[in-house]
Amino acid sequence: MPIQIWNKFKDSLGLDKNAQEPHEPLHVVTAALMIRVSITHEDISHAEKRSVLMCIQEHFDLEESLAHEVFEKAVEHHDNATDLYDFTRVIMAELVHEQQIEIVRLLYRVAFADNHLENFEEHIITRIAGLLGVGTRDRVRLKQEVRAETGS
Repeated sequence: MPIQIWNKFKDSLGLDKNAQEPHEPLHVVTAALMIRVSITHEDISHAEKRSVLMCIQEHFDLEESLAHEVFEKAVEHHDNATDLYDFTRVIMAELVHEQQIEIVRLLYRVAFADNHLENFEEHIITRIAGLLGVGTRDRVRLKQEVRAETGS
């Protein structure tokens, strides 16, 4: 990605492009998408918050304190975002297709954190998967795999 575009992404996320920030834009936007999936009744459940934090920590190999910082930054950006494209464009620019598929897997892990997939959660994941270029076949496979992992 050209440096100007990368700096624009960092600016749009409120990150200092010259600092060694622990909040990489990719981490923040991925966490913001997980938060979007988890907020169904104007708040995030305790189980889903734990799931988002665990996914951030494990997927990006971050320490717990850093995962909390990324989570807080993601909540802020989620609340200020105008649409899902604000987040998915960063992922599309930074990750290859197989990695984009793994983002959808993370979204399903968060959605199944309470052992139930709500229609709203399914709808949001379907929209995000479409923006990430993840097809129906892969999305359904991921949903079934995560459902089996969680015993939902």
